[in-house]
Amino acid sequence: MSWRNFALTVGAVYRNRNGSDYLCEAIREPGCYIMKRVKDGWTLEAHTITMCEDGTIEWDYSTGGHWAGRLPIKACDGAAVVSKEGEAL
Repeated sequence: MSWRNFALTVGAVYRNRNGSDYLCEAIREPGCYIMKRVKDGWTLEAHTITMCEDGTIEWDYSTGGHWAGRLPIKACDGAAVVSKEGEAL
């Protein structure tokens, strides 16, 4: 059994089904979480989280992937696409 739309806790670390650990940094909007991969700082917005029976999580899709300290490529709400320097494209 798995739990779709599982609510994450900000500040907790979760293991993705791919084996990587992700820190839940914030709730962007209902069903959308800011997640940072612990090993290298890759940060993304994860949409519709599912908690699997083995305790791992997965998401339907992600947006806004970027390295920590840079601006996201695209936000959950469809904001304008920006470069890593913050300029609109």
